[in-house]
Amino acid sequence: RAHERLPDLNLVRGAQPKSTRLDVTADAGEAWTISVDVPWLEAVPASGTGPATVRLRFDGDALALLDDPTGVVTISGPGGGTSRKLFCRR
Repeated sequence: RAHERLPDLNLVRGAQPKSTRLDVTADAGEAWTISVDVPWLEAVPASGTGPATVRLRFDGDALALLDDPTGVVTISGPGGGTSRKLFCRR
């Protein structure tokens, strides 16, 4: 698959961030990897094969210290990848 839609991932400053579920809809046997470009977000698991449910976990303490927290989540596989930018609103 060349592209899949990632959910809108907007955070509200001051709210306690919760983990967010992300469904990977890969074909059976298709490998995938999720990368994030910020230290306040973690994808668990960060890689796998076939369909899976991934948890995006936010570090609320780290987010509270940032003036403009934004980040990018990228899902990659043999057919390409798709990215979604994360925003934290005041």
